[in-house]
Amino acid sequence: TSISFYMRVVVQNNTKRFTAVLTAQPSHQLPFSFGNIHTFDNPLTEGPSLKSKSLGRMQGWYGDVGQTKLTLLLAQTATINTGVYKGTLNFFGADIAAAAIKPVPVIGGTGDFSLARGIASTRLVLTENKNHQT
Repeated sequence: TSISFYMRVVVQNNTKRFTAVLTAQPSHQLPFSFGNIHTFDNPLTEGPSLKSKSLGRMQGWYGDVGQTKLTLLLAQTATINTGVYKGTLNFFGADIAAAAIKPVPVIGGTGDFSLARGIASTRLVLTENKNHQT
C-alpha cells in the first residue's frame, strides 16, 4: 500500500508550533547546531499547497546529530484523522539534510496503520513562504 501526504514545516510563527529545546549552552560554537533538540507540531495536508485540505498533524522531535554534515535524528508521529485512512504512523531514523530523497524507517502505527513497518521516502517538494510557513 502506498500513501502520500505533505508536512508543512512551520519554522517560526505566532502559534509556537516549533521550538528548540536546549539544556545547556556549549562552551564553543558547534557545527550544524550539533546537540540541539527541536520539538514540532506541524500540519499534514493532502497536497503541497498551503491551501491543501488538512489530513492531521506531524508531531515529534529531531536532534542535530551531524558534526561534518547537517544530519537530523527524527522521532515523529503522523496523526491522520481525515481522509480514507485514519490512525498514526511512527517514524524514527536519520535524515541527511542534503540528500534529495531521504529514507525514514516506519516503526509502527495505530488504526488503519496498525503494526505498520517499512521505509518512507521523504523529499522537499515545494518551498512556499507565507508567515514563515513552508
